Amino acid sequence: PMAALSMGAAGPAAGAAPGGRAGPRPAWEESVKVEVVDCCSMPNGGLMGALIAKVKWNGEPRGECETMWMGPKPSWFVSNKFSCRRGGDSDRLSITLVRRGQKKKGQTNEGEVVATLELGWPFLKEAVLQGTKTFFPLVLAGDFREVAPDARLGLKLS
Repeated sequence: PMAALSMGAAGPAAGAAPGGRAGPRPAWEESVKVEVVDCCSMPNGGLMGALIAKVKWNGEPRGECETMWMGPKPSWFVSNKFSCRRGGDSDRLSITLVRRGQKKKGQTNEGEVVATLELGWPFLKEAVLQGTKTFFPLVLAGDFREVAPDARLGLKLS
């Protein structure tokens, strides 16, 4: 009978907009803001020069931010927020930390890779929903592996 097809007193999907559509999508379904905040358990930077965080979203460069690396907890305060348009569940964030020493006259200094971080959407989504700074383990390069095996990068995702 037709009564068996009734949608109940609440109507079609409780909380749905007229026409059966859900309300507005959460902002993070359209884009994600990545804020590079700080590191912990890094090697003591001393006078190692600048530490640059190079940010890519789905393989495309989104920008970079730089700080002086003076100790085991370098922090970024300016130009450290990057907007990234969502593409779907295959979204990926990659960050490469590069140490750039002092430039010598007439030479270019591309820098030395210190560590990398690669995160797929499941990890990113969890951090977005938490809404607080989250520390992710870094994959350290070369000699840095032995001196800072527990290094982590703090990101705030929203």
